[in-house]
Amino acid sequence: MRGLLGQQFASVEWEAYHGVFEAHIREACRFAEEGPQPFAFVFIDPTGWTGYGLKAITPLLRVRRSEVLINFMTKDITRFVDDGESSALQSFIDLFGDGTYREAWRGLADLDREDRIVEVYCERVLKAGSFAHCAPTVVLNPRHDRTCYHLVYATRSLHGLIAFRDTEREATPEQREARAEAKQRERLSKVGQFEMFDAPVMETSYMAELQQRYHHKARAAVASRLCEGGEVDFHVLVSAALQQPMTCLADLKDWLNDWREAGAVEFLGLGPGERALSVQKKHRLRWRGGRTP
Repeated sequence: MRGLLGQQFASVEWEAYHGVFEAHIREACRFAEEGPQPFAFVFIDPTGWTGYGLKAITPLLRVRRSEVLINFMTKDITRFVDDGESSALQSFIDLFGDGTYREAWRGLADLDREDRIVEVYCERVLKAGSFAHCAPTVVLNPRHDRTCYHLVYATRSLHGLIAFRDTEREATPEQREARAEAKQRERLSKVGQFEMFDAPVMETSYMAELQQRYHHKARAAVASRLCEGGEVDFHVLVSAALQQPMTCLADLKDWLNDWREAGAVEFLGLGPGERALSVQKKHRLRWRGGRTP
């Protein structure tokens, strides 16, 4: 295992550099590509939206054997990104790579605007690093029903994307419980009185509503691809569905099985005894007409 710092402890190699992150991209690239079987997991964790401009980090994104996770500080970015007169304008141009970024969400508001801002950043990271997939997950404010930040994940492997969404699914109940407890602590600190019910019982439905929102978008993307006609490789639908937060491979398979039972979709390429679709095999699907899935 290799990490950043010219020492070796057991089987771990690491190097550390003092200074501005963008000034050490060349050293990071060299380190990421060294060794007989190099593979880099790049985690960029800023305190704001500056210091990791897209053009500056592009060489690091292009390290061929790598995956990237970026902390996208949504709360602050959505607040200031449309202020074309502020001193922060150049920092947003650096973040997105050029000055055309705001056109993509012009006229949108609230969650539609937030989603589009994050989507645009993902699109630009994907292009800059020549990744196959780039998708976000939502991390909510612990005490309020709004986004704190997104984690933007980029990979060249569909299996990486699937694992990312499976991990997100496993972490969601923990996030829900942690938020419920944080909200209850805040309420108790204000009123000084214990509540009758446990924290999870008092939690709002916000996370469930978010999941419903993103499932609707994922289902629509999959249905649109199917309705274009012809045979569609299963992995294409996996990529389309898992682009949306809070959506995993099991969700997609459930929808496709429901549509198959309704006669809207046909599974192709399944061998004798095979019932489940797999990205490791040449399984395909075809919309059979009639009602839209």
